[in-house]
Amino acid sequence: RNVENTNGTRMPVVPCGLIANSLFNDSFDMFMNRDTGENMPCCNRTNIAWDTDRSVRFQNPNGAPEVSPEDLVGTIMPPNWPYDLSEIPGGLENESFIVWFRVSAFPKFRKLYGRLQVDGSADINLPAGNYSIFLTYNYPVREYKGTKSLFLAEISWLGGRNLFLGIAYIVTATPSI
Repeated sequence: RNVENTNGTRMPVVPCGLIANSLFNDSFDMFMNRDTGENMPCCNRTNIAWDTDRSVRFQNPNGAPEVSPEDLVGTIMPPNWPYDLSEIPGGLENESFIVWFRVSAFPKFRKLYGRLQVDGSADINLPAGNYSIFLTYNYPVREYKGTKSLFLAEISWLGGRNLFLGIAYIVTATPSI
């Protein structure tokens, strides 16, 4: 839908919708504290979005790697955004942005922010050591009595902590075979 900008001109909102207007813009960074004094980043934010979302649903204009301010001429950003779409690394193809846009079926939900890895290893277990987590609080939740939490969780091939859904899928699919 079109919204009036500060000059009273009606312009389309890009990206549009309630989810876009509530862009989650907190940041979490986790580091392994090394004996050398070096902090090794542990949060890998690639491959967290569904393949179909990355390749079909969320594409930058003209197939560009970033969204430029020129791509947004004639549009207005959502009212609650603190910055323009062109300031998000990767633009519409940013995986954290894509994950946030995937609609949740329930009012309480979890969104994947990243995968914990050290030294680029695909090892499931983090090595023993001291870690630091840095949080940047930008996304307001108090006005609608919401809450935020940070979960560090292990997942299996059946999904997250609740195995019921994975088992239900298997039981439901078995008679179809």
